[in-house]
Amino acid sequence: MRLAQGVSREWLAVLVLVLVLGMAGCADDEIADTGGGDPVVPPEHPDPVEIFVHAIAGFDLPTLSNLFHEDFQLQVLPSTYDQWVDAGNPLESMIFDRGQTLSMLTRIFEQEEGLDWRGTTVPPVASIEYLVMDKEGAWELVGENVEFFGGYSGVYRASYSSYVHFIYPGSFRFVVIQIVDIYVIQTEDNEFSFLGMVPQEPDGKSVTDVLSFENMLSLYR
Repeated sequence: MRLAQGVSREWLAVLVLVLVLGMAGCADDEIADTGGGDPVVPPEHPDPVEIFVHAIAGFDLPTLSNLFHEDFQLQVLPSTYDQWVDAGNPLESMIFDRGQTLSMLTRIFEQEEGLDWRGTTVPPVASIEYLVMDKEGAWELVGENVEFFGGYSGVYRASYSSYVHFIYPGSFRFVVIQIVDIYVIQTEDNEFSFLGMVPQEPDGKSVTDVLSFENMLSLYR
């Protein structure tokens, strides 16, 4: 091969290397690695939790159905579980699976009445307002032997402080104030699904002071 005048073989080698690296970079940008590479951190926009909040406030069941992983679990706080047991109307378990969670949300979104642990009728929810849903630190990659949702790889967890109003006709409202650990996992189409929600017991508060999210949903089983 004849080189143009003034172009050395060394410069040609550098040019070829730059072109090769440039093409490799373009390929990485266009094709996500789904073949066992390092897990991808959930994005800030669209944040999967942001999608969840808008869907709850908008009574958007199809979005939540798409967002919840097929093995989604909503953990029940011991205080919530004991509350139903003490009233003689125990919950089936300390876990609401995907189907149960969507069923309770369906009843809320369709503005049906509920029943509390005493058997008292609870009126339909008129609207839900998320006043606060703040992440406490960064997403953390959890191991496969994590207490909840073990056996999965590429699972991320973050803690969120939430302040939510469930508003009823006449401006009466139930308040949810708590920290909840949210687990997400990347799907084959590079989106993120909710694998689970694990609420934390409010410090210094009993369920008579504020209701937790899963306690609120349990009124509409």
